[in-house]
Amino acid sequence: MQIEQFTQLTQSQIEDIHLLSQAVHDYDHTHKDAYLSNQYNHFPEMPTFVLGYENESLIGFAMLYADGDIDEIVEISLMVHPSARRKGIGTAIKQRAFEILTEFGYHKVQYLTERAFLVANPDFIMKNQLVVDAEFEYQMRFEKEPVSVESKMGIGIRRMQRADVVQLVPPYMNAFPDSTAHAAEQYLQESLDDTSIETYVLLYEDQPIGYCAVDNGDYYYIFGLFVDAGYRNRGFGAQFMQLIMRELYLQEAKPFVIGVEGDNHQAHHLYQKLGFEDETVLEYLTEGE
Repeated sequence: MQIEQFTQLTQSQIEDIHLLSQAVHDYDHTHKDAYLSNQYNHFPEMPTFVLGYENESLIGFAMLYADGDIDEIVEISLMVHPSARRKGIGTAIKQRAFEILTEFGYHKVQYLTERAFLVANPDFIMKNQLVVDAEFEYQMRFEKEPVSVESKMGIGIRRMQRADVVQLVPPYMNAFPDSTAHAAEQYLQESLDDTSIETYVLLYEDQPIGYCAVDNGDYYYIFGLFVDAGYRNRGFGAQFMQLIMRELYLQEAKPFVIGVEGDNHQAHHLYQKLGFEDETVLEYLTEGE
């Protein structure tokens, strides 16, 4: 087997990963697709993707999501083609991933998997000396035509502009308290600059009070949604999503996908009311002591 590492992927590599992912999903009854960009990684020069080939065919893949500094946890997504499992391929790819992370000073990792895989493979945790984290996440999916809604008085949406970035930093930090002002501004700016991401602001009386990003791929993946603390619990977040979904659906009809933390019962209930259904449950694994 040949192992290669990259900071960015070519279109051909992306297509190969999509084929591998589909084979894995079909076999394991899973749904989560790996994020195929390094734009949010703390070190842009760090190799983010580890690809394993056999006879020029992609049989294994890992993505290293490291958006924090070296004291923070790196999230690893790793998959191996069903026909190539139990041959040490996943171990070899993981070893290469660890070599990369060690070179850049990272020592804490967690693995992203799905509950369906763990249920189907009950010995996986013990065999690999892993621990299931208490935190989990729902991935939810919406496949209908979004309803047309009328904006409440003073509420509207528009595409994000460069001038919005600085104004949105304080409410971003309020919504994500672990973030610094620099990290918040960098995150918002990079999302705005990425041509594959649709970025929106929520307006109240023409002032930006919320933000939402949508990765425009095979489906619309909604992420980073927040509303300024002073405007919450007024139905603005739900209307924000409905307006965005309606606009994008009319632009191109595709499903919508969103992730929500397992203990965020309010958001989970809201998305259910909007018509989203649970598609899969994401679990996080760490190395056992």
